[in-house]
Amino acid sequence: MASQHCPPCDGWVLSGGKGSRMGGQDKGLVNYHDHPMAWQVANRLAPQVKQVKINANRNLSIYQTWPWPVHTDDVHLPTMGGPMIGVMTGLMHSHEPWLQIASCDVPSLPHDLTSKLFEAAITENAMVAVPVSRQENGHVLWHHWTNALISSHCSTNLAQAIQAGERRLGRWITQQRWVAVFFDSPSTYGMFNNINS
Repeated sequence: MASQHCPPCDGWVLSGGKGSRMGGQDKGLVNYHDHPMAWQVANRLAPQVKQVKINANRNLSIYQTWPWPVHTDDVHLPTMGGPMIGVMTGLMHSHEPWLQIASCDVPSLPHDLTSKLFEAAITENAMVAVPVSRQENGHVLWHHWTNALISSHCSTNLAQAIQAGERRLGRWITQQRWVAVFFDSPSTYGMFNNINS
């Protein structure tokens, strides 16, 4: 259940990929600590946003048993477009001024992900806020593009980028007015780890 004081954001769990790094499995339905990963991500986001929705393109009968609306990639968008298509679909289905996207294979997302990204976006007058963490050695930064907070005002620009053939979400984000938001506390390491095996 969303907090009454949560930012004006919808949550959008990206679970529509082909799972190529997991042998073609539907990653969102792979169990991790006794629950499907996409379910865990949605459950983490639910208190942080106004409403959680799930983007899935197969096994819909399973996803639809969960307590969140499920949407497939929009039929008017190109197929095989990766997360760009999922994000565009999310912006089309959101009724809030911001969309918190989250990859289905990051079940340990921070509980303050959305509030921290939203605060940074407002403070820096940014259109996109991207969580950033350090690898365990502390030297290499990870930009978690598929866990970004995106303004609804990006819809037109994103649609144009997709039409032009852009398929890399991170590259598109860096062409927007964006801000990197560091999640650097010792307890943060591992929160953004992708489960791909």
